[in-house]
This record gives sequence, structure tokens and C-alpha cells, in this order.
Amino acid sequence: DSYYMLMNGAQTPVYIISDELAREMDVSIYDMFVLPELSLPTEDQLTSVNISGAADVTLTAIRGEAGADGKAPVTWRSGGANVTDDEQVRGILDQILSLELDGCVDYRPSDGAASLCGFDEPDAVVAVRYTSGGTVETLTLTVGARLLDGDGRYVRVNDDETIYRMGADRLDAVMRAAANGLNGDAPAAGSA
Repeated sequence: DSYYMLMNGAQTPVYIISDELAREMDVSIYDMFVLPELSLPTEDQLTSVNISGAADVTLTAIRGEAGADGKAPVTWRSGGANVTDDEQVRGILDQILSLELDGCVDYRPSDGAASLCGFDEPDAVVAVRYTSGGTVETLTLTVGARLLDGDGRYVRVNDDETIYRMGADRLDAVMRAAANGLNGDAPAAGSA
């Protein structure tokens, strides 16, 4: 349960320390990686969500006049249709508003590693436009292939080349829309 330790390259004295430090250090470098916090908007800040994959889905927020509480009612539209109360749209918005990275896969990936993770032809690209402090911001999530264990996806954020992983449950509604459009509609001709 103990280790011998020398300090600063000196040969003496020899210390005996607990194995706690060794246990704490027995993790991969990627498990020590401090994940970036995604600058997620609130629903009041969202202006549009575009999901591109085999199918393309664009959700646009149309805001009405602000009420006494200062909040403007929001109507979500897709292709001109009001989809505000659509269960799939609510699922997509809920996932967008709670995106979180689960871990780092490769900090400085080679082109070959990026290709193996599916970034040559990503399964989905999600562009979230929102207002923050009076300026329009965009958060882009590029979704690559499934993780080798099948329980998640390789993802990239904005222009960052780092490859992260994200649980499948955090992306299932988004990925269904990227594959089939809203409500399982088939992809438009030529979009596959």
C-alpha cells in the first residue's frame, strides 16, 4: 500500500508515501482533460436551429410582442409550418439547450484519426443561432460516427479540431431529425 519516492532528482532522502497519489494518477491523459463548457443559450435567446444530415431540418423562432412579464411568446416554424407543439421539435430543443460533452477522445487528432471518427462525412452538423448581449452567436456541433462501443458519438465543437465524445441519449432526437427529417419524413431527393 506504499511507494518509495525520491524528490527533485536527489538520491536521498528516500520517502515512503501512500499509494493514494499513484491511484489518483492511474488515469489516461484524456480523462484528465478539462472539457470546454459549451456556451449554451436559453430558449429565449434561440433564433434558429439547423440540422443537416441525410435530411435537413431548419427550425426558426418567431417572437411575438412581449407581455407584462417581459417575455415574448415564441412560435417555432419549419418550412412555414407551425411546429411549436410538435413532440419531436420539443425533444430537439431540449437536447440543444442541455448539450454537454462527456469526454475527450483525441486532443490533436491526425487526419487519419479524424477520418476514422467519421468527420470526412459527418452524420450531422447542427448550427444553433442565438443572441447574446445583443450580438448573434452560432454554436456548431459536428457529429461523426458512433463510438466503437456504440454508446455515443464522436463530436467536434465549432472550429475546434479536438474530438470529443457525447452520449447517444444526448443526441438521439437530433440524430433522428438528421437522418429522417421531422416526424420521420423521408429525406428530400438528392439530400442523402
